[in-house]
Amino acid sequence: MKQMYHSNDTCVLLINSHLVWCPKRRRKMVVDRLKTRLEELLRETAPELACEMVALEMMPDQLHLVVSATPQIEAQRTRG
Repeated sequence: MKQMYHSNDTCVLLINSHLVWCPKRRRKMVVDRLKTRLEELLRETAPELACEMVALEMMPDQLHLVVSATPQIEAQRTRG
């Protein structure tokens, strides 16, 4: 797994968030065209949110996404 360190004058940080998405009743929804389109959307949206996708694993009934972001981005997301 690629490590993305963020730094400034006083500190060095590594903040990764592991997101898991499971459809209701673990239905097998992430297949074929939906899987391809979902991956495209995630890869397009991450830079817009100033995040980097570290890892993505898609299975028919779940999705695991690890993103790296700065503390400022995390604070904005929780406040907004």
